[in-house]
Amino acid sequence: MQDDILDTLESATLPVHEFPLLPVLIASAVVVLALLVLYVWRRLRPKPVESLEQAMRRQLQAITTTDPRALHQELARLLIGYAEQGLKLRASRLTSAEILREFARNGVMSARWQASLAEFLRECDQAKFAPQPEEFDRTACIARCRAIFDELAAYAVASPKLATWWEWSPDASV
Repeated sequence: MQDDILDTLESATLPVHEFPLLPVLIASAVVVLALLVLYVWRRLRPKPVESLEQAMRRQLQAITTTDPRALHQELARLLIGYAEQGLKLRASRLTSAEILREFARNGVMSARWQASLAEFLRECDQAKFAPQPEEFDRTACIARCRAIFDELAAYAVASPKLATWWEWSPDASV
């Protein structure tokens, strides 16, 4: 006997499983193309634009401070900022008395509204500059600011800006 083992059988061929490269590449290309189209569509789609009124209302709702000085300063800043942006009144450079004088001179807002604005700005100035702020109702203060804003916004939507000196001055015809 011989120590060598001779195989009399032919060697078995293993099945060849080729990787489906072409279908995988096509599927990958479709996925990448879909993601690219989605990305471009989201970048080019116009974003919703928030109006001044919506921004003001959102900022009024976002106020969380309970400090009287900070609250009144923020409310006055929002109201004056809206008057400046919405009505083209250079209110941020004016004192409270000058702002009231501009509205009175224009005469476009009612006397009742002007009185409520005067009272509100007086309250804000008192809270901002008083040595010891008085107790106040935070919710009522924000509600007064919102009421003044709502009437001002209604006017701003109907008329894009305050009348200029030339439009209301008695000397404009000269």
